[in-house]
Amino acid sequence: MEVPRKQNARKYALALFSDLDGTLIHYEDQLSDGIRIEPDDGVSGRVNLVYDTLPKTIVPCRVLPTLTKGCGYLSERVVELVDTLRVHGVFVALLTGARSSTLYRRLPLLPVVDAIAWENGGRLMWRADAAYVEDVTWARRLEPWTGPHPWCAADECVVPREQDSPYPSTAVDGSSDEHPDPVAPLWQAASELATAGWMLDTREYYTAFRVDIASSLRSRNVQWERPASSTAATSAVNGVVTEQHMQAATADIRARVTPLGLQTASNLGKLDVFPGCSGKRNVAEYILARTGCTRDQAVAMIDDDNDIELAEWCGSAYLPNVSHEHVRAVIQEHPEWKLSTFSGPLATEEALTAVLERVKQSDAFGISVVHR
Repeated sequence: MEVPRKQNARKYALALFSDLDGTLIHYEDQLSDGIRIEPDDGVSGRVNLVYDTLPKTIVPCRVLPTLTKGCGYLSERVVELVDTLRVHGVFVALLTGARSSTLYRRLPLLPVVDAIAWENGGRLMWRADAAYVEDVTWARRLEPWTGPHPWCAADECVVPREQDSPYPSTAVDGSSDEHPDPVAPLWQAASELATAGWMLDTREYYTAFRVDIASSLRSRNVQWERPASSTAATSAVNGVVTEQHMQAATADIRARVTPLGLQTASNLGKLDVFPGCSGKRNVAEYILARTGCTRDQAVAMIDDDNDIELAEWCGSAYLPNVSHEHVRAVIQEHPEWKLSTFSGPLATEEALTAVLERVKQSDAFGISVVHR
């Protein structure tokens, strides 16, 4: 099924591009001390996040799985707000760096949205009737760097393609180097980095892979261009990896992969590598062109370093959370960005409520015409 070039069936008031981890979904290590997790005795797969406020605030949440980071918590109110935004004419797209297997396991628990891009934009699907359909045109665009695309659905919510060429899994430590197209630039870069001693995570990734910089440096087995500064001239000492180490190692990896037409992005303390034509901003631009919206109508909801380019490209940005100090520094350059006053799921609810109020005001004053 080919996705139409424009979604002409309706006119959208806004296009919301939201990250998942740290933005819509929160983790225990990100929660403030005033929030505790309690099981919901009445519903399996649910917990309550209890805020120590007066009176106390109880936030019912869905529990979402990941492969490496532990359980994530998605507020039921957040799901309701996403539904309401779509009713009010907001096109909602989720953009995440998550691997395919994680996305597939989470899909039945996520809000129903209009589009989802995962693996840092390497894979894209659109909502069609009661299922999602992967975008053929977008996938073909990436194949010169990734090799043949995997048209095999691993979840019943995704419509399977006629082609069936499943990719083999690879170990987190990169010990299994079997890729569908080892000469494709992405997997060539993975092989070269693994040979140099970098610890890679390629498991269930098809259009990207992840480098664990900190663990690689602690192993002291990495061959890389160390900075000249005496404080960062060696790998981690006594298990300590400084920000200077991380920045220098990131620059070294970027210098290796850029000539192959690839780019990098910091995500959850790791470094993701993917095609230069991929990435959250690029896939958002592709999606936006098919919604009929302008960049002024594009709204970003973000938290991490790999979201900054997207936020700067969109007309406005909301930050329920700040997951990287670099993001906090960038906020100072963008006083128009909205940082939530709450923390955890309440911060996400605050941001989505602000977007909803913005749409309602547009409706009231006739600024946007939304066909429902």
